[in-house]
This record gives sequence, C-alpha cells and structure tokens, in this order.
Amino acid sequence: MELGLDWVSGILLPLILGALMGSAGGAVIAYLVVRRLVREPIIGYTLGAGRRASRRGRRYIVFEVLGVEPVKFEELRDAIMGTVRRVYGELGEARLRVKLIEYDEVRRRGILRVRREFKLHALAVLGLTRDFNGRRLLLIPISTTGSLKRARALVRS
Repeated sequence: MELGLDWVSGILLPLILGALMGSAGGAVIAYLVVRRLVREPIIGYTLGAGRRASRRGRRYIVFEVLGVEPVKFEELRDAIMGTVRRVYGELGEARLRVKLIEYDEVRRRGILRVRREFKLHALAVLGLTRDFNGRRLLLIPISTTGSLKRARALVRS
C-alpha cells in the first residue's frame, strides 16, 4: 500500500506542526486522519487474510409482518427499500446493502439480508416501516442469524 504525498500532507505535517506550535489541534487532526485511514473499509477483501476469512459478514434478520391486508413480496420490498432511502438516503442504501431475500405470504415471515456492521440500522428500518400505499404495516424482528439456512428454518417454524 503506497501512501505517497497524501500521507505526508495528511498525517505527518499536522503532527509535526502541532508538536512545534504546542497546539493540541494539529495532533488531534492527525490522530483523526490516522483513525479514518485505519478504519476505512477496503472494498471487497481485506489485505493479508485468506479468502474465507476476508469475506465481509452478512446477517439475516427474520421478521414477521403484522397487518390486516395481505402483502405481496414486491410491495414489501418496495416498502422496506423506500424506508431505507427515506431514512439513510441513497448513499446509506448502498452502504447497508439491505435486500429482502424471501417472504412467505402464508406465514407472513420474511428474511432481510444486511451487512454485519449495519445490523442495528436494518433493525431500525424494520421499526420505521409503518405503511405502504395506504396500507398499515408493522414489521416485528424475530431473530438475527449469520446463516441463511438457519434463517430459513426460522421462517418455516
């Protein structure tokens, strides 16, 4: 990983200037920049790990739909994605990678896939999804699991 001039101007320079001037501001800025570079997610895979260990984790949220009228898969998907866009915007939608995997219209249970680090954001989306096209909906999370097989078993039970 080559840092080049960005590293010098973004980290080293504020650190040196902050130390020379006796100001904590430059050191704080340098620290925040370093933390951002360390925590910045690398798209796809992390460096130095094996293929299996480097894949990003997913969580599957099993939820139940409460409401008077029956809801179709497409309507539920549009309601959830509309709530994601309304709350987090298009950039948040891309970061969360929320996807409705399955929905059983008879049992009224569904599976929502989300990136592991945004599980709480997805649970908030389920709680904020209240209506769609004039229909009242209430999405109740039942369980969260790391495996799709376990999530499907929860939907069938």
